[in-house]
Amino acid sequence: MPEIEIFEDKSVLVGKRRKGRDESIEDAMKTMERFSDWLILAQDGSHNIWLQSDALNNAMLYGMLTHMRDEIDKVLELGGAEARETYQFFAGTVNAAQ
Repeated sequence: MPEIEIFEDKSVLVGKRRKGRDESIEDAMKTMERFSDWLILAQDGSHNIWLQSDALNNAMLYGMLTHMRDEIDKVLELGGAEARETYQFFAGTVNAAQ
């Protein structure tokens, strides 16, 4: 059963996520889903993210995105061929069903 925490301001937190940390794959998947939505918005030509902020924030965003790309590559390498093949199998199964 998920852990439920109620704060003084009456907000509610369901699950294990605390202090901005994803402690499970499910927590990380939710974070990545939100991040994916933001990336789609960032690519929208009418919503130029680079014009929304000052130079310092743009530099921090650029640095964070570069850092995340590097870290994602490292995690993918840890999964190795087995993880890649499993993904390809399921991706092929889903594509074949459509």
